[in-house]
Amino acid sequence: MLTATEYVVKLYEQFPELYFYDEREYRDCVKLYFEFKKLSEKAVEWLKSVDTTFTVMNNRLIIIAREDEFYE
Repeated sequence: MLTATEYVVKLYEQFPELYFYDEREYRDCVKLYFEFKKLSEKAVEWLKSVDTTFTVMNNRLIIIAREDEFYE
């Protein structure tokens, strides 16, 4: 399982169009916020393959990760 940092690095390697701008604690989760000009179909498919929850709204990508998935 990836840590949150490893996850963000992996996102940047695959999708340089993403711009990370915030990380917030949210209940028992962490929310990672990104902005992008255009998220490719490849990016969406990759995100769906990862065990996480994500939302795309107004050129923003919000990933909600449970702490037990991303932190030791």
